[in-house]
Amino acid sequence: MAPRNIFLLAVVVPCLLTLPFAAFVAAQDDGGNSGGTYGGGTGGEGGYGGVACEPSSLPDYQYSVNLKAGSLILHWKVVNSTTVNFAAQALAGPAAAGWFAVGWSESSGKMVPGEAVIGNLPGGKMGAYSLGYYALDAVVPTTNFSIGRAGSDALLTKNSDKSFIMRFSRSINDGSVKVLLRGVNYMICAFSDGSQTLTPHPRTNLAFLSVDYSCPSSTGSSAGSSSQFNGSPSQPSSLPGYTWSVQLSKNAYVLHWAVNRDNTVSMAAQVATSGYIGVGFSKDGKMSNSDAAIGNLPPGTLANGAAVGPYYMGGHDLESVQPTALWSVSNTSVTTADGYTIMRFTRSMGMGQVPINAFGPNTIIWAYSPDGSTALADHRSNYGTATIDFVKGTVSAGHGSSTAAYIAHGVLLALAFALLMPLAILLARLLLADRPHGALLNPNSTAYIPTDANAYTNGNGNGNASPAQQQQQPAKNLRPLGFQLHRGIQLLALVVAVVGMIVIFVQVGSKGLSWKHGQVGLAAVILALLQGVVGFIRPDKSAPSRFKWLVAHCVIGATTIALAWAAIFLGIDLYHTKFMENVTWCYWVSGVCVGIFGLAYLVLVIPDSILSLTTPKHSGNTGKGSAGV
Repeated sequence: MAPRNIFLLAVVVPCLLTLPFAAFVAAQDDGGNSGGTYGGGTGGEGGYGGVACEPSSLPDYQYSVNLKAGSLILHWKVVNSTTVNFAAQALAGPAAAGWFAVGWSESSGKMVPGEAVIGNLPGGKMGAYSLGYYALDAVVPTTNFSIGRAGSDALLTKNSDKSFIMRFSRSINDGSVKVLLRGVNYMICAFSDGSQTLTPHPRTNLAFLSVDYSCPSSTGSSAGSSSQFNGSPSQPSSLPGYTWSVQLSKNAYVLHWAVNRDNTVSMAAQVATSGYIGVGFSKDGKMSNSDAAIGNLPPGTLANGAAVGPYYMGGHDLESVQPTALWSVSNTSVTTADGYTIMRFTRSMGMGQVPINAFGPNTIIWAYSPDGSTALADHRSNYGTATIDFVKGTVSAGHGSSTAAYIAHGVLLALAFALLMPLAILLARLLLADRPHGALLNPNSTAYIPTDANAYTNGNGNGNASPAQQQQQPAKNLRPLGFQLHRGIQLLALVVAVVGMIVIFVQVGSKGLSWKHGQVGLAAVILALLQGVVGFIRPDKSAPSRFKWLVAHCVIGATTIALAWAAIFLGIDLYHTKFMENVTWCYWVSGVCVGIFGLAYLVLVIPDSILSLTTPKHSGNTGKGSAGV
C-alpha cells in the first residue's frame, strides 16, 4: 500500500472510530442537551441577562420587558400578595406563526428544572408544562401550577396586527419553581420556527433573562453567566428594624441592614441553611486580610455563649480564620423561621481591619455552610461578593462562585495536555523514528520515493532505474525539523500548563488539592516538568545510557498524558458539580481528542517504538534505534 494511503487511513479511521467513544463519554453527563424543545446552556443570541422593566402598553397591566427583541414581550401586574397576572405578547413574524412559551427556571441561563406556559399550540391551545430535561419528551403538561386568570380560563387571542397575546395568572405558592414578587426571577422564553406542533426550536429563538416583578427603578442589566452577581438590587427590608435588603443568592441568602445614629450598622443575614453563616468585609473582594461576623456555630465555640462572633481572616485556609479583638459585635442573635436561619448583629463603622465606609461603597463577602453543618469548615461553593453603599442603599455587581478562573484554568491545561503534548509526541514518531509503514519519513531509510505518480528515476531523470537503484533513494531528511517541532511544542505546552496552574492557585489556593482532580492534575504537571528535565539532559546517541534514557523518556511521557487525561475528565465533572452548568460539549470535545490520539498512538507510535527499540539502523549501526536526535 502506498505510504500516503497509509497516512490517510491513520488519520481518517481514528476520527471515525472515536465517535462511539465520544458518545459514551458524553452520555455520562446527565445534564446534556439531546435536542429538547428549548435547547440548553446559555443559548440564544443574547444568552442570560438582567433586563429593565418599562410601563406596559397593554390595558390592565403595570410593567413589561422585552424577552426577545422584536419577538416576545412580557407584560404583568401584581394583583395581590399571592397572584401575578401575565400577558405574553408574540409580535407579528416567526414568534406569532407557531407555538411560543415563557417559563421560569431554578437557575440562571438554564432550562431545567423549570416550568413554562406554552401557547398557540394546534387548535389554538395553551397550557402549563413541566420542563424536566433537555429532551422533547420531558416537556410534559403539569398540574403543579394553574394558569387560570382571575377566576376565568386563560386566554389566547389574535390581534389585528397579527400578533398573539397569551394571558394567564400564576400564584406565587404554586409550582416547583416559585415566583418571587420581589427579587430575581430567572425566566426563559422561546418560540418555534413557525410550527404550532411542539417541536425543537432554533437556538436563535431562545433567551434567558432575570426579571424583578416589583420593577425597582434601580434594576440594571447585570448580564452574564453564573459567575456574575446572582442577586437583585436593594429593596426595602421585610424584617422589622432594618431599612434595606438585597438578595445575594436566589432563595438562599438575603442581607438586611440599617445605619444607626451612633455610627453603627445593624445587619441580619437571612439564609436557607441550618449551618454556619458568615458576613465579611473586604478591601478587594478577597477573603485574605478581611473581617467577618460568623454565627450559628457549635455551642461553646464563642466566648460567653455569644451567638455571633468577630473574626479576622488572614488567608484562604481554615486555620487563618481566627477570633479577633480588633472589633466587636453587639445585639447578636441567631433564630430560625420558615426554613431560614437569621443571624443578627451590630458593628461599629470605624473599627476592625476593614472599617465600614459611611459615605461610599463597601465590598461585602458572604458565605454559608455547604452541607448544613454548624462546624466551621472549608466551603467550595455557597459564597460570593457584593458592593454596597449602606447609607444610600445601592448595590452594584459583585460575583458568586466565580467561573472565570476555573474556565481559564481548564482551557489552558486542556490546550497543554489534550492538544500540544499529544501533537508533539505524534510529530516525534512521524518525523524522527523508524516507521514500519514504508519508512516514508525516516531519514535513515533507503526506501524508494518516486518523484511523480508514474515515473521511476535512477538519479539522472531517465526513468529507467533498476529495482536495486529504486531501493537506494533516501527519503528526505526531516529529522532536524521534527526534533525542533517536538521540543518547541513541548516547551510551549509546559509554559501553558504552568500558567494554568498559577491561575487556579490564585483562585482557590491549596484547597484545590482536596479534590481528586487537583491531586491527579498536580501529579501530571510535576511529571511534565520532570519530562522536560529528562529531555534536556538526554545523552548522545552513541552513549551506552541512551537506550535507558529513551525508555524512561517514553514511560514518563505516556504516564504524564494518561494522568492528564484523567485530570481533564475529573475537572469537567467537578465543574459541572460545582456550578451546575451544562458541560456536555466538553465531554464530546475531550472524548474526540482522547480517541483520536489514542488510536493514532496505537497505529503509529507503538509499532514504531517497538521497531525503534529492536531493529538496527539501516546504515549498519547496531544501536538501539534511532528515536531522538
